[in-house]
Amino acid sequence: MRPLQLTEVGADQLNALWLRGGFPDSFSAASDQASMDWRLDFLRTYLERDIPALGPRIPAATLRRFWTMLAHVQGGLLNAAALAEGLGVSGQTIGRHIDLLVDLMLVRRSHNHSPQGYACR
Repeated sequence: MRPLQLTEVGADQLNALWLRGGFPDSFSAASDQASMDWRLDFLRTYLERDIPALGPRIPAATLRRFWTMLAHVQGGLLNAAALAEGLGVSGQTIGRHIDLLVDLMLVRRSHNHSPQGYACR
């Protein structure tokens, strides 16, 4: 299911949609804090229960840290070696983590035709 779109909520709701995201429960929460609480609970459940139920055995804290690291480099060239060093894992492990997040549609990989490889968005 796709997230709420601006055409569905109305142009006057652009800021709310940007801040709260497209999950209906987050978007329609009673307050910005309630929306943030919903998103944090969703993320925790996803990392601690849903992803392990699919098979990967990556500690939730590691996956959360990795996801946060990716968010900080979004839109730029991906330096897998720097991410690997920051997490204390191999470059191959970083590749598997990225593949997992791409497969789960949590991260998009943008092929930018540069010699360095990929940009994450």
